[in-house]
Amino acid sequence: MHKWYDKYVWDKAVKLGQRLSNADTLFHRATELYPSEKVHEFKESVDSVINTTTMLRQMVLATAEQRGVPPDSVKEEFGVICNDLLDELKKLFPPPAEAPGHENRAVTVNAMLDFIDKIFLQFAIKLGVSEESLKTYSDPLKFHVQIVVVTIGTFHYFIVQLRA
Repeated sequence: MHKWYDKYVWDKAVKLGQRLSNADTLFHRATELYPSEKVHEFKESVDSVINTTTMLRQMVLATAEQRGVPPDSVKEEFGVICNDLLDELKKLFPPPAEAPGHENRAVTVNAMLDFIDKIFLQFAIKLGVSEESLKTYSDPLKFHVQIVVVTIGTFHYFIVQLRA
């Protein structure tokens, strides 16, 4: 059976990050059209997510390499974990038509991020990465991912409302 993780989640995330980092022109244009601190906050959060996930990826792969674990094995195991995680998250999140408002969305996203963080920490610690090192990156990552996800969810909500 074909799984979505077959394309190696981290490699795709890094490539997406490279494309997003080239989107500075779009953010600049957005701030010209809609001068708002929220646009800057969103851009800073996107940049932080890109940089932090890259650092976490490098940390996990370097630790695994030091312990003799091949990168492909790490990526495959992480992919399996992500697939299981996706199944669990589908249960937590309602379909877009039934999605809660901004306040409830932030609470739900925070619960989701805590769940993902717990699973990721278990995975990385099992490979030998220190929990203290992971927390240095994972706590700020959760904060910025929440901003990005809630902002996108709110934006999507308003687009749907405009179409109605």
